[in-house]
Amino acid sequence: MAIAVGEFRVDHLLDGFKLMAANRNKKHELNKKNSSFVHGDGWGIVSGKSGRLELYKKEVACWNDPRFHHYYNVDMDFAILHARRASSGSAKYSFTHPFEKNGWYFCQNGMINDFRSKGRSDSEQFFSIILDNLQQHGDAKEAIKKTVNQVKKVHCSQFHSF
Repeated sequence: MAIAVGEFRVDHLLDGFKLMAANRNKKHELNKKNSSFVHGDGWGIVSGKSGRLELYKKEVACWNDPRFHHYYNVDMDFAILHARRASSGSAKYSFTHPFEKNGWYFCQNGMINDFRSKGRSDSEQFFSIILDNLQQHGDAKEAIKKTVNQVKKVHCSQFHSF
């Protein structure tokens, strides 16, 4: 995952993102221990200029998507990039990040254990709960805190029930 805001070299951002996704960068935290730590099960980008945002995602590796190269020529002052490494199964469009709903965008790395239902990813469900809490509280920071606490309670109660 990568985020850029303000003035930045789009080519540097995209080149670095692609190296990271392909596990070919020198400083990735896991690539020394696991050379197959490739994030090639989908990718997405939220790009924008002056507050106008556009989402694109595809269930293939960024280096295999011809559309990836299109973004080298996009004038942007905001970008969120996410490369997916499927925790189970294979590449699926519906599991590819970022997710968008009602003008909000969301992506994350990792897995929320035991927090999936058939057809929906753990990340999408987490995002949905954040949006529900945002609607109730009106504050994004508080909605995220509340969601994290809700998920912790679920995991703690499951853990203690064993």
